[in-house]
Amino acid sequence: MDWSDSLFLFVNAFSLFVTLVFLLTFLQNREKANKNPKPKRFPEITIVIPAFNESQTIRKTIRAVCAMNYPKRLRVIVVNDGSTDDTLELARREAVAQRAKADVRIVSQANKGKGAALNKGLSLARTELVATADADSYPEQDALLKTVGYFNDERVGSVTTSIKIHRPRSLVQFVQYVEYVAMNYVRKTSAFLQGITCIPGPLSVFRRKALIEVGGFDEKSIVEDTEVAYHLQHEGWRIENAFDAVVECETPYTLRGLVRQRVRWYHGVILNAGKYSKMFFNKKFGNLGWFILPTNFVAVGLAMFIMFRFLLLLLNKTLALVFGVATPASSAAAAVAGAGYAAPTGLNAVFAVVWSYFSMLFSPENIFSFDFLFVAIYLALVLVTLRVGFQAAGEKFRWKWIPIYVTYLFLYSFVVTTTWLVGLLRALAGVKPTWGRAAAKSSND
Repeated sequence: MDWSDSLFLFVNAFSLFVTLVFLLTFLQNREKANKNPKPKRFPEITIVIPAFNESQTIRKTIRAVCAMNYPKRLRVIVVNDGSTDDTLELARREAVAQRAKADVRIVSQANKGKGAALNKGLSLARTELVATADADSYPEQDALLKTVGYFNDERVGSVTTSIKIHRPRSLVQFVQYVEYVAMNYVRKTSAFLQGITCIPGPLSVFRRKALIEVGGFDEKSIVEDTEVAYHLQHEGWRIENAFDAVVECETPYTLRGLVRQRVRWYHGVILNAGKYSKMFFNKKFGNLGWFILPTNFVAVGLAMFIMFRFLLLLLNKTLALVFGVATPASSAAAAVAGAGYAAPTGLNAVFAVVWSYFSMLFSPENIFSFDFLFVAIYLALVLVTLRVGFQAAGEKFRWKWIPIYVTYLFLYSFVVTTTWLVGLLRALAGVKPTWGRAAAKSSND
């Protein structure tokens, strides 16, 4: 066994261990997952909606926010961050239409980015609690009610919610639908471990005092939702999760849009990790410092190793076929492809490479190996985890979606790992982080 095989074995053991820790933690606390603390009182709340060129969704978002049930009249502040379309005009119209339900205030500023827009709303808010909602997200009516009870604990600085994809239409969105259900499960489990690493933009609630204490949102960060999560916990505040408080949001429709989004996310996350590096392996921050943060980044590094290992194996098989370096598997592949082994071409070459790789992967020698057994156990455990996550979230685990689950587990993992790698290279190269097309969209462009 060479170093590559040893590392591969370690990757599988590590993945199995982390998956088991999260699954067992969730199962141990399963009865608490959808039981939120009963509020002792209902503080007044202001919802801040930052918006930049959101003409297609702003009215629907304001309508959904104002429709949320709450014993006290809601205050809503829409901050138009220098939109160049008719976002401002549409927001004003909807504010008038919703005045019977809530106090909606529209303010406008030159384009400064989402963090600045959120801080503008924070500066105008006077209520004890402040919620943030992206301008392309639609909270369910009881979402706020399910978060407030956590603020009975004076140590709680923020409460996150569960995010679902709004009406997925493309394969990319259906895969994200599965991913978001999984992320909701991970976020709730992280809350049980006191280690949430992101306070998502679609809908989260903050104690205004806590936000002011940390100086509001970092206007230079392109992932202000992650930065503020680190900052709050760095200052001793806790972050909770209301698992059954649901908000739907728009997500990228195309693979290109998804890649752009994720490169920005991971570039920003890596920069934040550098900014708060002293939290890593620091017992002051409990499970967050000792387990969650280190595990997240070790997992990314190991995922990159797996990707490179797979690509090298695939390249080896390709070269063997192209240059006629005969192996039993490649010879069989060429024969099945119907081409002369020395020079398979076109679709025959592609089929030969794929057949050769899978012949090697699923050969008796590999199937009965310790490595293969580890991978099989891990994948089975991941499927169990997905099913638990779906059931806990009130979602049906659709067996007809097996192709989507397979895409998520295998193909999509390569996309995510690649975007992590690009984000890392951009950070190492000192590339200045930018919002790209939409300056005020953090998670859903």
